[in-house]
Amino acid sequence: MTQFIFKARNNLGHKSSGIINTINKETAIKILSERNLLVTKLIEVKLNHSKNILNIFKGGKLHIKTENLLTFTQELGAMLNAGISLKQAIDMMIADMEVSPLRQILLDLANGLNSGNTFSDTLNNHPEIFSKLYISMIQA
Repeated sequence: MTQFIFKARNNLGHKSSGIINTINKETAIKILSERNLLVTKLIEVKLNHSKNILNIFKGGKLHIKTENLLTFTQELGAMLNAGISLKQAIDMMIADMEVSPLRQILLDLANGLNSGNTFSDTLNNHPEIFSKLYISMIQA
């Protein structure tokens, strides 16, 4: 199954957004239209589960390849643009990810948000992953 994030409008023009798991994009549109929703945006969530992309712990510090940070940022941006809350987007990424260093970081980010910290504050807990520039761009 593939996961899609959608934005849609009902017959009265009210906005709706959410997540749907289907075989393909066409099936997602069909299911949503059967729910009397007109799809305005449909994004496939592409999470990379490949273990060879992630580095494991090195020298006691957590390391993640730049490509993984880029993928995380793009996927998070797509979910936020689709109207998914930050907390829900991170929870979705955690649920779809195997045990890995990135998953551990996402769990920490989720815990920080649950504790009432800002997203940038929780990112600051991982200076080995998130640079000052990255965090500054999040704050902007």
